[in-house]
Amino acid sequence: MAFKAGSKAVDRLAVVDETDADRQTIEIYELVTRKLRVGRVPLLFKALAAEKALVPCWAALRPAIRVRAFEEAARRDRFGGRA
Repeated sequence: MAFKAGSKAVDRLAVVDETDADRQTIEIYELVTRKLRVGRVPLLFKALAAEKALVPCWAALRPAIRVRAFEEAARRDRFGGRA
């Protein structure tokens, strides 16, 4: 997203909503929400999909998400530091 100081011109961030996503993107969105334990697909992942970068980024990130320490950290973050 670009913003010019002193100007009202703002470029919108391109995203792919669940309603516009192809099957592979929807599957990744479902994994993201389940593994990150969030109620909605984070904007970052929607923007990656718009840039055709979601699949390789998810492939790179997914092994780290499978680590138990990641799940424990996600649980702590969800409960405000309490595991």
